[in-house]
Amino acid sequence: MKRILAIFMLLLFFAFGLAVNLRAEEDSAMEPSEAELLLLELINEARRAPLDMAASLGMDTEKILADLPDLYDILTKGMKPVVFDERIYKAAYSHAVDMIAGQQLLFPHIP
Repeated sequence: MKRILAIFMLLLFFAFGLAVNLRAEEDSAMEPSEAELLLLELINEARRAPLDMAASLGMDTEKILADLPDLYDILTKGMKPVVFDERIYKAAYSHAVDMIAGQQLLFPHIP
């Protein structure tokens, strides 16, 4: 059960576009990298058919349905795909830069 919830939370984390690609030019137009586009494709595949994705990972889909009855509709019908949004991407980038700067202030010995 914990493994299922951990995987589900991980998918939700990525589904909301929190993956950040640090780039030198913050103000210029930002486009997702090939790796990020692949990640978005995998996320959307999991959103389209959550139980199929779980089965491909060797998980027991019947157990998932039994353990997560409140998510039955999502698990059986899937969800709409997510799309790249430059505004969210830039916001996540700025937040990551701030977090890294804060880490360097708190932990200057860590590169």
